[in-house]
Amino acid sequence: MQLPSALSRVLPEDFSTDTSLQALLAANIITIILAILENWDLATVLFVYWAQSIIIGIFAVITILGADTVALTADMNRATADKTWKQAVWSERGVGLYKGVMAGFFCLHYGLFHFVYFSFIVEGGLFGPVDFSNAGIWAACALFLQTTSTPTSTTGAAKCREHTI
Repeated sequence: MQLPSALSRVLPEDFSTDTSLQALLAANIITIILAILENWDLATVLFVYWAQSIIIGIFAVITILGADTVALTADMNRATADKTWKQAVWSERGVGLYKGVMAGFFCLHYGLFHFVYFSFIVEGGLFGPVDFSNAGIWAACALFLQTTSTPTSTTGAAKCREHTI
């Protein structure tokens, strides 16, 4: 399927065959439609995208922790051997610890950012109240979670199983 020229500049060439990208785009279009039909205020829309960002962060941590330790050890030792200074040898146990430290570092910084982000959206009331009783909010979040965690997805949990860092 040939995309219109305006879309072909933004979307990849394999868009018509990439079902996970289509599902992700559909989930966000459905979120926008829900926002329009249910007359969400800005705070509600921002909350939904905040929740999507949290979901992305969770899968990033899973990706970090699920990286292939053997391949990562080989890569790190190869990179260290290319240096002219004293060579450090990484063991699989050391790389496993390194992955844990990196995941913790990511969680700390990502979590702090999202805590402040949440405070501005919900606690600060700058953008209006978030109606947590609205089922459309939770449906939009669940739809995004489902599109990022399906076995055919090239994002989220499926990517964690297919690729290493």
